[in-house]
Amino acid sequence: MADMFAAVASQNSKIHSILISETESGNTNKVPKLLDLTDYKNWKGRFETHLNGTDINLWEIILSPYERPKVVGTNLDQTLDRLYVDQRKKYDSEKKAYWKIEGNTKLKKMKATDIRKEFENFNFIGNESLEALITRYRHLLTEVRKCGIEYTEEDKIDCFADALPEIWNSLVLILRENFPRNDTS
Repeated sequence: MADMFAAVASQNSKIHSILISETESGNTNKVPKLLDLTDYKNWKGRFETHLNGTDINLWEIILSPYERPKVVGTNLDQTLDRLYVDQRKKYDSEKKAYWKIEGNTKLKKMKATDIRKEFENFNFIGNESLEALITRYRHLLTEVRKCGIEYTEEDKIDCFADALPEIWNSLVLILRENFPRNDTS
């Protein structure tokens, strides 16, 4: 009976860890949560990555939000039916971005290309903690899967190992020497 309670406690701990991790890094349906103000800088990066994964233009919209035209001589917003064609187009595009519309095939291909580039160039950033690096990497793998991009497990391991800070280089080298790849070439 005690073993059963230990197993349940262990599972609860694992579930709690997964939920905390998912809360921090977000997923396709949830934005990453800011759990601690001291982590704002890392969270901002995760949040930006999440928004870019949802719609490439969302982060740009946040940085330069849409301002609805005003009625001439007043401080009142112009009604939609009185917007000029170019103003209405801008309004409609902003509206689409906020509703997280995935876009057409061309946009999806561009997004996949960007994700591939991000995977190929994934690297340690400045004073980033290992935990933040892992969180970014996990989010990147989520984006890779969402885009339907496939990498081998070895490619994924190499990507992460190459991104580790220099302090890890000797350990990575030892691991690579002791666990060689299964190259068939």
